[in-house]
Amino acid sequence: TEEKFTIAYCGSLYKKEGVFHNYPVTLFKAISELIQDEHIKKENINFIYAGNDFLIMKSLAEQFNLESILLNLGYVSRKKSLETQAKSDIILISVWNNSEMRGIISGKFYEAILVRRPILAIVSGKEGKSELKNIINNCHLGFCLEEAADDYAKLKIWLKEKYEEKKQQGIVREISPNNVKRFQYDYIAKEVE
Repeated sequence: TEEKFTIAYCGSLYKKEGVFHNYPVTLFKAISELIQDEHIKKENINFIYAGNDFLIMKSLAEQFNLESILLNLGYVSRKKSLETQAKSDIILISVWNNSEMRGIISGKFYEAILVRRPILAIVSGKEGKSELKNIINNCHLGFCLEEAADDYAKLKIWLKEKYEEKKQQGIVREISPNNVKRFQYDYIAKEVE
């Protein structure tokens, strides 16, 4: 899998009012279209899932004929989750942004920063201008798609760029230490002094 372009999602799929929200669908749709447009080769991409909801993830991927790119790790320890994310090219995270759930930053965001892998965040909800998008853009940590914004075309461009980077350089560059230092304890402590 190391030679393949790899996206990892570690954790549960989130439900709201008993319905799983559709952030993997948005990603699978973009990957499917990039494959159809011959920008990505299906055999050169993996989507690693670590969590208890693989059958749901698989059913979402099947809608786009992408079940063959899935790799199911099942439920894993935090240590194994961090190892998986560190070996991946992109880490997928997801949050909600609506009137009841504003400004939420997932713990997975901090794990991605810890292993310094580029983040693909998908923000569900009807409200734009999420805190997560602001942080990701200002700190150059990856890409954030908000359902409330018209970011889908930009998502496809970003995925294509990262895929090409992996193909040409053999690796997707990690997040710069300078971009993550503001999240480190010693940096925060100096700011408070």
